[in-house]
Amino acid sequence: MKSVFLTLLALLLAGCASSGVQIKTSVANPIFIQTQQDATIYVDFKNTATNENVTNDILLEFTKQGYKIATDAKHADYIVLGDIISFARDVRKKRDVAFINMGFGRGYYPRYFSQIGFGYMLDADDFYTNSYAYTLTATLSISQRQKDEQKTSITITQQGNTYSTSTIWPLFKERLVKQIVSFFYRVK
Repeated sequence: MKSVFLTLLALLLAGCASSGVQIKTSVANPIFIQTQQDATIYVDFKNTATNENVTNDILLEFTKQGYKIATDAKHADYIVLGDIISFARDVRKKRDVAFINMGFGRGYYPRYFSQIGFGYMLDADDFYTNSYAYTLTATLSISQRQKDEQKTSITITQQGNTYSTSTIWPLFKERLVKQIVSFFYRVK
């Protein structure tokens, strides 16, 4: 009996553990940059969608990975340029089940009772917000000295939640920063 109880409790807690925010990232063109140990990187990343500074977060992540930061593009081995072109929230609404039967018509209940109803088929109150879907789109260009420029776009999505924009934005920003830095590989 004790093992059955513990098994049910474990299943219940396992369901709670998987309720985190699920974020998906897609890259239009994969980029693979092989760098040396003493590589210097210049970053200029704009954010025309929300005007929040993203460059400092990218620089901090490159510093954590051991890269040197250049303050001028002329002195850098790699130049990272980009722009967050959109950060959008789409409201997902579902029709409230309680209003499905409303509308013009006449209904017959028991034999001697009849009713005539009048309702609003597509009133704004018939719908309610069920969840939100967030999408971030960024463009990226990475240049190396004496090599071709590599370009891609990064799309980050998350849907099926009721989180606010202020909750999702830091998660998206962190994912974007880690994605940009992940294009660089150290060669020993």
